[in-house]
Amino acid sequence: MLKWLNKLGITRERIYLKVYYFQQTHPLEKLIREIQEIIGDYRRDEGIGISIEHIEQWINQFDKPDREFILYELNHILKRRYISKEMARKMIKIKITSLAKNREYQTPQEFLKNCCFISHQPAGKSQRVLLAFVDEILKENFNMSLGDCNCRDPLFYIYFDDILCTGDTLFKAFAMPPSKGWYFQLAEGGKTNFDNVLERNAHIIWAYFSIHAHGAKSAEQRLIHAMSGRRPMIIRSFNPNYSIDNDISNPDSPLSFLWPLESIKDEQIAACETHITEKITKHFEQKAWTVPPKHFYRPAGRPREEVLFTSPADRTNFERIILKKSIDVYNTAKKDEPRMRPLGYGLVSDMNFGFGALIFTWRNVAFNVPMIFWYEHRGFIPLFKRNFISY
Repeated sequence: MLKWLNKLGITRERIYLKVYYFQQTHPLEKLIREIQEIIGDYRRDEGIGISIEHIEQWINQFDKPDREFILYELNHILKRRYISKEMARKMIKIKITSLAKNREYQTPQEFLKNCCFISHQPAGKSQRVLLAFVDEILKENFNMSLGDCNCRDPLFYIYFDDILCTGDTLFKAFAMPPSKGWYFQLAEGGKTNFDNVLERNAHIIWAYFSIHAHGAKSAEQRLIHAMSGRRPMIIRSFNPNYSIDNDISNPDSPLSFLWPLESIKDEQIAACETHITEKITKHFEQKAWTVPPKHFYRPAGRPREEVLFTSPADRTNFERIILKKSIDVYNTAKKDEPRMRPLGYGLVSDMNFGFGALIFTWRNVAFNVPMIFWYEHRGFIPLFKRNFISY
């Protein structure tokens, strides 16, 4: 092929120059290619994946003047907030090794022989698939399998999942009333798992790729309340590079999620705010509960330092575009569902535009991410085709 081109006077250098010129004069195409390189393995194990053509279809649903900006900012975010399968493989190996070292075991194998991995999510949810992935990694790196771990009288119970957002899945796995949670299940000897953990002074390890700080705190408080104040010893294990501080009560929080300023409010945003306020108020009044306070807008001047977006101004613009487009999608959905929000599902008590998570893995995308990334009904094409499994 190259010889044929050379006969026409087209050299390798000329081809490279043409490609370089195209990339410089067509930034949209360049950004799309870069994003595809980051997220291309999304659900590839299931025969899905993400192509350049798919990203083009997704971005073309936005207003033309906004497209390059969205791709540029999203490319910046995904480089730090997308966990590929290969990255996950490395993270799990490091996690097991560091847990063993921090617990003062001589080898990971010695630590694992004192561990039991909890499997207590419905079929189809991420945990069972992740545990099969962990089993594969144990065999490759530690010459062990999950079957070699100790589930008879372990010192550590490991609850492994990908992302902790609101903590609702974690709470349901452990303490779903009246007796479906892992805490309530009977173990050998006729005692509950919860009683066994307390009697043996065992630890429960929450092992995640990423944890939202506020969600972890909320889940722990809900679990303590569900178990009448009794609590086992909890170890939170996650990759600090993917930890997300979203504690809105902390003035120093980097607020690493989508939370718009009130200054962007227009008629469309105001109407959505009214709808969410009314549906949450109605839900709480029907149950004779105290209506929660509003947290629709980020206070001006926060965060004090921008760490997620390319600049404070770009954060504001990105939040505006994503919120407005997500409201368009939200308005076509069954938006009276109490937890549904344009910026992603939260808890029923969240009086806001949504959880606003910006974290993605090769396995799936959480409901807590803005709807424009995963909602695929009424003709809308999401960036990530979500696997819809719930409790």
